[in-house]
Amino acid sequence: MHTVLIAMNDDAGDEQREQVRTQLLTALPDLQLTFAHTLEDALRAPPPTVVITFGYPWLPDLVRERESIEWIHLLSAGADRLLQQDLPFERLRISTSSGVHAATIGDYVMAGVLYHTKHLARFAAQQRERRWERGPQEELEGRTMAILGYGAIGGHVVDEHAMLAALRDGRLRAATLDVFADEPLPADSPLWDRDDVLITPHVAGDTPAYMRKATDVFVENYVTWQREGRLTTEVDVARGY
Repeated sequence: MHTVLIAMNDDAGDEQREQVRTQLLTALPDLQLTFAHTLEDALRAPPPTVVITFGYPWLPDLVRERESIEWIHLLSAGADRLLQQDLPFERLRISTSSGVHAATIGDYVMAGVLYHTKHLARFAAQQRERRWERGPQEELEGRTMAILGYGAIGGHVVDEHAMLAALRDGRLRAATLDVFADEPLPADSPLWDRDDVLITPHVAGDTPAYMRKATDVFVENYVTWQREGRLTTEVDVARGY
């Protein structure tokens, strides 16, 4: 039986903690689960073998104090921030919840494509003005979509200055943007004023099912770990992903 420490913010709420507890114990009834939202809570809990977390600043202190920890599973899809922490990676295995965003960002991408193809910004403006004015429409049939990247989502890899230049000279038809080099996007950014750009505030991956999906990824990792000694979403620390 493995002891699993789940490090969640205090504002996660009893309902979310209970949902995670129920989901884990239904799938893996032999686990011993404890929850913590501070280092003090974590040190009062039984020494864990596994930590499930988003990655908090006090995590290195916990790992130094608890040599029993063999594996850290991140509730996030990426491990960038964790890999920058001072952790003894030589004795740890790291996994992520890679894939947790795939469905909801797929929805977002298609919404952005249709927003521009069907000229919804123009019609929304007309609605606010109570103005009835027909206009040309486009369709997606017969077109080709290119996806950059090899992850579950396909990685959003953009030079903002080059993109803006491409929009201005007509080489790029439109852009739907959720992530930016500087966040929040500065008020003086020229992207705000373009009709051919849809801006959203880094919400494409938001979903009410996030914790359920991330917990499912942990369960899949745990089962594979026990059966085969490997993790399905393990991070190669040397490569950074």
